[in-house]
Amino acid sequence: MRKTSILLLLVAIVAAACAPGEVAETPGAAAETPAPEATTPPTDTPEPAPTATTEPAEPGEAGVLAGTNWELVSFGPVGAEADVVAGSTVTLLFDRNGQAGGNSGCNSYGAPYDVSGDQISFGEVVSTLMACADDDIMDQEGRYLAALQTAESFALDGDRLTITYDGGQRVLNFVRQEEGSATDEDSSTEDASSTEEGAASLLLDELHMIDARRGWALGQVDDGLVQHILFTADAGESWQVLTPHRAPAAATEQQLEAAAYFASADEGWLSYALPAPVPPDASPRVWVTRDGGTSWESDAALDLSGMPYEHYYPSHLGFLNGQFGWLLAHLGAGMSHDYIAIFTTADGGATWQRVADPDSSPDIQACNKSGLLFTGERDGLLAGDCPGLMPPLFLYRTTDGGATWAPVLLPLLEGQPAGSAEEMGNACGVRQMALLASGAVALSLHCVDFESGSLQTWLYRSDDNGESWQGQPLPVSDGLFDFTNPTEGWLLGEAEGEPGVLFTTTDGGATWQRAAELPAQGQVDFVDATHGWILTGGGMDQPQLFRLGDDGQSWQTLDPVIAP
Repeated sequence: MRKTSILLLLVAIVAAACAPGEVAETPGAAAETPAPEATTPPTDTPEPAPTATTEPAEPGEAGVLAGTNWELVSFGPVGAEADVVAGSTVTLLFDRNGQAGGNSGCNSYGAPYDVSGDQISFGEVVSTLMACADDDIMDQEGRYLAALQTAESFALDGDRLTITYDGGQRVLNFVRQEEGSATDEDSSTEDASSTEEGAASLLLDELHMIDARRGWALGQVDDGLVQHILFTADAGESWQVLTPHRAPAAATEQQLEAAAYFASADEGWLSYALPAPVPPDASPRVWVTRDGGTSWESDAALDLSGMPYEHYYPSHLGFLNGQFGWLLAHLGAGMSHDYIAIFTTADGGATWQRVADPDSSPDIQACNKSGLLFTGERDGLLAGDCPGLMPPLFLYRTTDGGATWAPVLLPLLEGQPAGSAEEMGNACGVRQMALLASGAVALSLHCVDFESGSLQTWLYRSDDNGESWQGQPLPVSDGLFDFTNPTEGWLLGEAEGEPGVLFTTTDGGATWQRAAELPAQGQVDFVDATHGWILTGGGMDQPQLFRLGDDGQSWQTLDPVIAP
């Protein structure tokens, strides 16, 4: 599941939303939706189980099951229940917000639940889609999830829970799990370390290294559709799956990708896309961990009410100081538009405010968005990549926290295929944008000569929050850069006919020195001058992970695996 351009993904999502006999509405024609009701913040850390009681719960509440954690031991016809398949573990957790979930044998699952007296019902069950190595476990998983959908009543007897289903003819028998039991769902993360046939397969999508040994990544496990959260403590050789089990729980044929930002080995934020078409009462969330992925919490839902949207696809999630952060949400696509909303937080993600959307900020809805960042709580930049779409370059600046946006004119440089700075968008787009230091920003501008078909790239820098810019050509026709500080940086791209040439700079990009040749372009991720990684591949290409050797000169090819 390699990331493609947002524009192509948005087109695919819109097409998927148009089922036969249905007509997809444009974002401007979508009906307004009511604001989501406030809820208690969910968490992926199980709460202590309360003492069992037979007092009936109030209708529509979680009741006596709230905060309890159970393991299935048998199920089937009353009096003839079959034990669970040997070697499998099926669990059921009830949180205090009306959500149930757990592990169904192969996959994590989730569903809303409702308790009234001794009656219980579950809403639509959704789950991840990893295949089981054992056919018996897969069959058991299907029967168990189907049983939840016809659940009718329950009974508590000490540390035992019985749920009746299928018109009272069958039962699910559970035993209580003690707090802190070592099972998959008791932690906040999924366990995808192995199957009966061997180690799980792993394809990395994005790198977020923190130091010489530790780092985060997004990637695909066992050819699944969910983009997992991964952590390494051995410089990228092995990775632990730390995906919060409820965040991406959706049984869908669509890929579920995430936007993520990691400030340290302990602290990170992420938000998952929602399957399209998104329901009118959707409430996407931003999850946060402050203990290295051991637990994840989501304090508040993002407010999509009162504005048009067809889907929710997050990108460009970032933070400045652990408190002020931002998120770009893609809501729809059509007629050369990428409809977006921008959210910001000033309290570490506890609450999020919508500062721009298709109705309040119509001027920034055109063009495929390629970057969003803030240099302070009021100063920010929004970039797009759509050469030839319109005369002005899609680059906007805000000085009031995102409420209003004004176009930015970059100085025209020698050799650029544009008649003036005002017409730069006829041939150029912003490929990448990054924060270098407080108030300092760098972006790469790639331009297309439509007559010759050639490409050229320039690096622009601003040290005053985007008010003024200086630029110079880059030694690659196209590529990606990474700076560890305002002066030291790396650039990987196509140069002189070679697909992947690595360059380095020690003067902030004024000059570049050739450093190495690699088999393809890709993401560059350095933490200092002697510790760097490169993740190549994209689209249909198999990703490859390279690490700078101990000598600081050679590159080692890694074969990343899921940690046991």
